[in-house]
Amino acid sequence: AYYKDITNTVRTITVITQDGGRYYTSGNGDYGDSKGIEISLRRPLTGIWGGYLNYTFTSGINGRSGDPVIVVPPGSKMQVGQIVDIGDVVIYDRPRLKFGITLITPSDLSFLFNIFSNVQFAIDYQIYYPNKNIASDVFSEAGSQFQRPADKNADLRIRKDFDFGFIKPAFFIEVKNAFNDKWANIDIVKSSSPEDRVRFINSGFETFPETKSNGAPFPDQLMFRNLPRQISFGIALSY
Repeated sequence: AYYKDITNTVRTITVITQDGGRYYTSGNGDYGDSKGIEISLRRPLTGIWGGYLNYTFTSGINGRSGDPVIVVPPGSKMQVGQIVDIGDVVIYDRPRLKFGITLITPSDLSFLFNIFSNVQFAIDYQIYYPNKNIASDVFSEAGSQFQRPADKNADLRIRKDFDFGFIKPAFFIEVKNAFNDKWANIDIVKSSSPEDRVRFINSGFETFPETKSNGAPFPDQLMFRNLPRQISFGIALSY
């Protein structure tokens, strides 16, 4: 568990002079804090396997205070925007669970000319749980609130090392979002028609509207907040 107090921050201030010029200086900034808990288990890569398990939950406060962003001359009629929301704003975070495992095949595995020896297989899996205090995680309809599903992501990596004495090449495959999970963007559906919103909720946030409430095509490129599955091939060389 941890707690961090954030004070003595500095912000840039714009000073307007009597003749309309300006210069920049520094002044007192905001304050805040961060607190949370982290639970972690880890097994170093030993022998043929290693892995980890990690859970994190955090929250904090962002306090608005300090000097104004813009300073104008006394009696000036210049209209400038200023920060008016002085006070504490609670910052919420999403609980996160991460775990992964790495497996390495034995180096003396002679099957099929050692093709399966020294092969490394790794998977990292992450789950970001929604937080009811974060507006983009909650869908409100007819006086009820519905939380979106958790964001999930799995990354895979397969690597094969060779040893030719003077050079040691390695070939690998990386798969981002291996299970092609989709992180629904529920914000863009909140302005749809009531029928489309109910259909979206009943489908578990999977059935998006075909058109917007004004009849225009629904922006399908904004339906999801993450990228689809990506596969990369590569080679590494060491001497």
